[in-house]
Amino acid sequence: MSSSPRVGFLGLGNMGAQMARRLAPHFDLAVADSNPNACAPFAELGCRTLASAAQMSAATDIVLMSLPTPAVVQAVCRGEAGLFSAPGAKIVVDLSTTGPATSRMLAEEAAERGIAFVDAPVSGGVPAARSGGLSIMMSGPPEAIETVRPILALLGSRLFTIGDRAGLGQAMKLVNNVIVACTAVATFEGLVLGAKMGLDGKTMTDVLNSSSGRSFITQDKLPKSLLDRSFPPGFATALLLKDVRLCISEAEQAGVALHLPETTRHFLEEAVAEGYGEEDYARTIELLERAAGAQVRSAPS
Repeated sequence: MSSSPRVGFLGLGNMGAQMARRLAPHFDLAVADSNPNACAPFAELGCRTLASAAQMSAATDIVLMSLPTPAVVQAVCRGEAGLFSAPGAKIVVDLSTTGPATSRMLAEEAAERGIAFVDAPVSGGVPAARSGGLSIMMSGPPEAIETVRPILALLGSRLFTIGDRAGLGQAMKLVNNVIVACTAVATFEGLVLGAKMGLDGKTMTDVLNSSSGRSFITQDKLPKSLLDRSFPPGFATALLLKDVRLCISEAEQAGVALHLPETTRHFLEEAVAEGYGEEDYARTIELLERAAGAQVRSAPS
């Protein structure tokens, strides 16, 4: 592979677009998305825009993917015009959250075609994708990981090599996200109870962040999203539900009983049914607030 590899990026959604923008100044970047409108801003940056995953494979050495579901990732890799259908790219990096089973299957099929498959799911949301501050959990062939490390370092400030077996990065991501999901629901319930009893939102946040109840939710979501009721796009409720379901499925296959994730899954399913699927998951607190007749707010300063 040349010292300056041809890099491709598939999937220009909320996260993918931010990551691709960070790569554009550094590489002869090719991009593709099922929505042609998503490619237009990258054409203005001088990126090549391609119509299919097969074209992407033929035109690049390394392909990064940021896609919403395991089914979409499989279709992009294995479809008639998929990455695996055309010779070209030598390394495929999956930044999506697909679960270990999908990564293992795709890694095996990729290896049969002489392609190294690296699963490298990311954490941190849209703001971290924009700033290059993501956490990235890599697993796959060691040589491939070292080859793509300088590329991923442009996207993340914390790169973790989880292992050399396909799917280990995905396993770590599911563990992370199921903890986030359960923590979020527990925190939202506690905050709504506090509001019902007359506690101020900022006061609760300050106390929690100085006490044993602090978490990513109290330190990030509350001050940046919930207290001012702005709920900016970060991580869609439907995607968090997808990750919780994936984790529960993996746990069942491993023979591990999960109690809190099941309760969290039911809550997120209700939220999606109520129309919160595309909203940032912080907004699901509104379901609890309506039921309690109280809202988490801060008193005017």
